[in-house]
Amino acid sequence: MRIEGGEGYRLLTEAEWEYAAKAGGTGRFGGSDDPATLDRVAWYAENSGNQTHDVGLKEPNAFHLHDMLGNVWEWCWDWYSREGYRGRADGDLDRGGPPAGVERVLRGGCWSSDSSHCGGASRIQFTPTDLPLYYFGFRLARSIAGQ
Repeated sequence: MRIEGGEGYRLLTEAEWEYAAKAGGTGRFGGSDDPATLDRVAWYAENSGNQTHDVGLKEPNAFHLHDMLGNVWEWCWDWYSREGYRGRADGDLDRGGPPAGVERVLRGGCWSSDSSHCGGASRIQFTPTDLPLYYFGFRLARSIAGQ
């Protein structure tokens, strides 16, 4: 996928992030709708001990990705829009957010989030800052030249 200004390593778009978090499926918790799944795949308020944890201590999703839910909110490439992106979590990864903005999207919940904020569709917005925020993180994607 070609993303203007996103050559090389970059943040995932919102649509890419959700597709990866749901492992290509539609379930809320890493591809499953069973709330018991959350304990196996995420650090959140009920099991985190009020702190972040090393990546990989919980089960991966069906795409073998760890910590897509909980632990830290993950920054996305997209600028925030109340309507969200126009892509879908079924593989249509066309970026659909606004071309500019003040706040960026973060996805997935964090160690202090309750279970209702740690699903594959959970999202918040925040203004990028140089302040250290220990409940925010990121995941990288790589765009291939010419694609």
